[in-house]
This record gives sequence, C-alpha cells and structure tokens, in this order.
Amino acid sequence: SAEQLLQSGRIDDALAIIQQRIASKSNDAEAYNLLSRAHYVLNNYDQSIKAGEKAVSLAPNNATYHLWLGRAYGRKAEHASWWSAASLAGKMRDEFEHSVQLNGDDVDARTDLAEFYIEAPGIVGGGKDKAEGQAKAVEMRDSATAHWIRARLAEKDKRYDIAEAEYKAAIQDSGDRADNWLSLASFYRRRDRLPEMEQAVKLAR
Repeated sequence: SAEQLLQSGRIDDALAIIQQRIASKSNDAEAYNLLSRAHYVLNNYDQSIKAGEKAVSLAPNNATYHLWLGRAYGRKAEHASWWSAASLAGKMRDEFEHSVQLNGDDVDARTDLAEFYIEAPGIVGGGKDKAEGQAKAVEMRDSATAHWIRARLAEKDKRYDIAEAEYKAAIQDSGDRADNWLSLASFYRRRDRLPEMEQAVKLAR
C-alpha cells in the first residue's frame, strides 16, 4: 500500500500510487493525507500543507489528518521569517489541539502538542503548565511518554539532574525502547557529556 511504501522510504513509488488514487477519485481524503506526508518527508512544505489542508477539508473529524497538517505547518515555520513563523505556529497549535480534541487517546498527538507548548513562546500559545497537562493526560496510557515530556520540561528549565532522571525513567518504563535511549543520548550531547552519550547510543537497540 502507499502507506507501507511511505514507511519503508519508497517515496517515489508511494507518490505514483497516491497520484493514481487522486486522479480516479478527487475526494479521497486518505490519499491527500498520504500525499501530504510524502511531501513532508521530501521537505516540500508548501505542497505538504496544501495536500494536508485538502485532506482536512474532506474529513474534518479525522484526528490523524489534523496531526499531520500541524506537523507540516511546523516544518514550514522552521524555515520561515519571524512574522510568518508566528502565524504558522498558531496554525500548528490549532491543528494539534484539534487532533487531541478529536482523539484524546492518541499519544503521538499529545506528545507533539506537549512539545509545542514547551518550545513555543506564550504569545503563540506556548506554556509549560500546558505541557504538564499533556504529561498528566498520557500518564495512564503511556508512562514512558509522560516521563519524556517531563524530561523536556526540566531540561527547558535547566533542571538537568531532574531531566536526566526523567529520561532514564522513560527508558525503564518503555522496556528499554531504542528511541528513549536515543533521547537520553541527545540529552548527553547537549550537555557535552560525550562518553555517556556514546554509551547510551550503544544501548539503543
């Protein structure tokens, strides 16, 4: 399927299938979402947004489509001027919040929303208390992710001992999942603790 091809990195093959689907059925919301995701991987942010907006317009109650549109807005914001970035950040927040409202059980959506709240200034809706709210919301569903959010919060506040402990708690609660080891390795890199970073990378499996 096009989604399997995307996940395996075969973007050109996925695009060929997606474009055939859209040509035969112009109101295929899933195809437009997949098209948005393909352009997202290719760093074609304008095309990703355009296709994502089409998917959302066709299926406004699909939480996943709102999540991916929010991600596309976020990627474009990273490469935009300050004024444009602020506008795009607001759109990203709206899409993430809408996704969570539609499906509060989606840990990925809550994680992306929490990261937005941590990184974004208050003028565009950021807030550490809001991020903590997302940590509490996912705690019962995925305690490792709750620890990861709190690690990011602590690191943002320069409470590095607490951040390290939370990253390690995320590893433990996830059963040594590789992405959590790599999060700890990234933390060590940012703290210039390179031997510990190398050890964490080795333990990621």
